[in-house]
Parts: sequence; structure tokens; C-alpha cells
Amino acid sequence: MKYQDYYQILGVPKNADAKAIKNAFRRLARQYHPDANKGDPQAETRFKAINEAHTVLSDPEKRKKYDRFGKDWERFERAGGHPQDFDWNQWGMGGRQRRMSQEEFARMMGGRGGPGGQGFSSFFEQLFGMGSMGGFGPQAAPRAAPPKRLVEAEVTLEEAFRGTSRIITANGQRVQAQIPPGVKTDARIRLRGSGSPQEGDLYIKVTVAPHPTFAVQGEDLHVKVPVDLYTAVLGGEVAVPTLEGSKHLKIAPGTQSHAKIALSGQGMPHLKQPRKRGNLIVLTDVKIPKQLSEQEKTLFKQLRSFAS
Repeated sequence: MKYQDYYQILGVPKNADAKAIKNAFRRLARQYHPDANKGDPQAETRFKAINEAHTVLSDPEKRKKYDRFGKDWERFERAGGHPQDFDWNQWGMGGRQRRMSQEEFARMMGGRGGPGGQGFSSFFEQLFGMGSMGGFGPQAAPRAAPPKRLVEAEVTLEEAFRGTSRIITANGQRVQAQIPPGVKTDARIRLRGSGSPQEGDLYIKVTVAPHPTFAVQGEDLHVKVPVDLYTAVLGGEVAVPTLEGSKHLKIAPGTQSHAKIALSGQGMPHLKQPRKRGNLIVLTDVKIPKQLSEQEKTLFKQLRSFAS
């Protein structure tokens, strides 16, 4: 476990006043804010550390507790000690040892469990019994998982095919949620950072609305296509609808009604591999003419006589 020097993180001396701490935080927060460093994970990590340092040092009570503990811990660490061997008695536990819960620690520190609800660093987690080391004894009860908050969103099949977005209201704020291509009914999309540890993560439960033309089975799409009698008998082409426009399908001579023909790669994208797609399964629906002219009836009679 690495000791977190909050004064060094903010670049201020240990006797810095509140104004100096505030100014240092504002300057560093602007420099390392994720919006100004898109795609830079190191900047995001630094920004979280800056937030955590400011959360502690800007509060007189938190800072007092941190300063007192920090001195003892630094001496212990320099002496080559291990977290599990640290003397916790001086922190008021005495002989009645138990593990401090994350909620108790948050109350002791006067916060909600970390800056922006993102949780404390491993320094705090392990030091105050919220990690696998540095606890207050083996009698700890497992901490209950935070609740899952669920909102529902309906998308069309076309939106599920291409991917889309929805505006979700969470904690009084409007959040734009990205819905990826290939999403299916009952899929749940997690919106990270949209809730505090007490509220839990926010999930979107997706429903794909029924489509008038296509039926969905996994990544495959099924569609019924009418085929006239003459094309079914003699062969030819028919127009087939897809989610990317109409395509021509060759019909072999003698095609029966309810025959299944697969168009490879014309179905839904795979959720985790959007470049990979399912098939479009065409179900032929051979149409028998209901009204025939006298000439057509004569021709069909001749065909029947040849067949017999």
C-alpha cells in the first residue's frame, strides 16, 4: 500500500492555508480535467487524486485527522512495517477489535465515500479496513452491494441495428446514454459514475420494439417474401427488404412455398463484435393467382395434361 501525500499531490506545503489549497486545486483541476484530456487515462487518474486530496485538505476536521494519522503511518512505514501489523489501539479501538465499515469511515471523514462518489484510493481502503488488508480483525461482515437503479428505454429495430442514444435523467441531471449496435430486448447498459455508492449504479433496461417486417432471433432476422407462381416455377429474381435497403434475391426454378433462403451477413450485428453480423432468413410465400383468364386456364389445363 502506497502512502498518499496529499500536500505533494496539490503541490502545497503542510502549513498551507485554506486559500492556497483552494487555488492549487482549481489550477490543477483545470489542467487535468477529463474534458480537457479526452482519452488520457493518466490525466483521469491524476484528476481523481487531486479531487481526493482536496476533499481531505479543504475540510479542517478531515485534515486534522489525516495529519495525525499520516505522521504515525510514515514513521511505521519507514521502519519497514506491514499494514496488518499496524497498532490500531491508538485509534480508539482498544482491545475490542472489529473491522470498520466503509459507511463508518465515510461518516468519520465527514464525506460520502470519496470525491464525486468515486470511492477512496487503496491507501484509505486498506488503511481503514475496507480492503483485503489492514482491517480490524476477522469478524468483518461483508459489505452489502449497493442497489441497482433501473430505468427503461425502448428503441426501434433500426436504432438497435445502427446504435443510438437516449437522454436519461439521473440525480436531477440529464445524462446522454449510448446504446450500442446489436442491443437486444432485456439487455442492460451500465452508466458508470451516475450515482453515489449509496445509490448504486444506474442501468438502462432496453426493449427493442416489434417490427412490422422483420422478426428477430438472436442475430438473425427473418422476413416473409411473396413470390409469384411463375417465378417460383420458372425461376427469377425477387426484391427482398433489408435494414439497409432492398436487395435482389435469385429464386431457383421449382422453389416451393415456405422455403428458407439465407442471405449471409444481412442480419443484426453482434453486440460485442459489431462488424460481425447474423443472417437474413427469407421465407418464400408463393402466391397462387385467384383469378385466371380463359387463356390462362387453358394453358394450365394443358400443363396438367402433360404432367399426367
